[in-house]
Amino acid sequence: MNSSQPRLAVQNIGKSYGKVEVLAPTSFSINSGEILAILGPSGCGKTTLLSIISGLIQPSAGDVYLDGRPLTGLPTERRGIPMVFQDHLLFPGMSVFDNVAFGLMARKCNKVEIKQRVEEVLVAVQLQGLEHRQPAELSGGQKQRVALARAIVLRPSVLLLDEPFSNLDEALRLEMRELVMESRASFGFSAIIVTHDSREALAMADRIAVMRKGKIEQLDVPSTIYFKPATTFAARFLGHSNLLSCQHLAPELLKNVAISNPTQQSLPGSQGYLCIRPENITILTEDQTANCLQAVVKTLSFSGPRVNVCLNSAAGIIRCELATQNAAALNSGQTVGLVWDSSAASIIHGNDQEVS
Repeated sequence: MNSSQPRLAVQNIGKSYGKVEVLAPTSFSINSGEILAILGPSGCGKTTLLSIISGLIQPSAGDVYLDGRPLTGLPTERRGIPMVFQDHLLFPGMSVFDNVAFGLMARKCNKVEIKQRVEEVLVAVQLQGLEHRQPAELSGGQKQRVALARAIVLRPSVLLLDEPFSNLDEALRLEMRELVMESRASFGFSAIIVTHDSREALAMADRIAVMRKGKIEQLDVPSTIYFKPATTFAARFLGHSNLLSCQHLAPELLKNVAISNPTQQSLPGSQGYLCIRPENITILTEDQTANCLQAVVKTLSFSGPRVNVCLNSAAGIIRCELATQNAAALNSGQTVGLVWDSSAASIIHGNDQEVS
């Protein structure tokens, strides 16, 4: 493969059913070893996009390329891009070993190679010693490890994951995220993970594509999307953001704040929103200056090392996040001042319907 050539390229892929467009023409690429997260709500088109890449659905337009080789029109089994699903879909009458070895047997690999590769991947997913168990004897987390091993053992250049951890509890989701990232480092595959969990996307991905209504609204590295979202939807969906109407903010509070989308040359006051994350707001309880936004504390919610503070202001409801020791002086009904560093904020073009 040419080093400058992307591992996987999606070019103007679209999908319609009759007159209903479920996926607008979409283009992106991923590089060798990269993890791309496709993030969005149910029905936004992310699973349709993944299914087109895998060959389960044929596109209405566009092409998919793997290492420069066109895939459009090829059946799933000839693409070499395995998918791990939300439901593990194991063969109930087969042992763990046979489930993992199934794809290699279908490729008519010899028994020595199959044994070596299956044992290698079972160690990688921490299932060694469970080779002879049946799926009914496994926990949910172990079943999903088998499903992951069954895909990795094929040594794919690209692995697809369709919300694979959504049926697991929080602790197991964390374990599986780490396992995928460790396996990526060991086996060198690229991956696309579809999810509606912003924390999962932030934790795993080298880049994130935020989807809405069949379109990618923003594709960038996690830190840029988190701190400088391009749209009000991206700001809301990728963790909580305060979106404060610029019309109700003093000019001093907007000074030196960058516009997220540089193509937006003008922002009418009624359509501009200051975007600031809860952890980047400072609450002043004494010696308030003129260059702050006054707000009234509504509620304080203790969550261990942090306290979530909800406040009322002329610019809208604001949520802040403080270290527990820094919230000791706050009380419900108290009037405080809010300030922030302009470098931690951005201005987004938007409208009331998008923010509500």
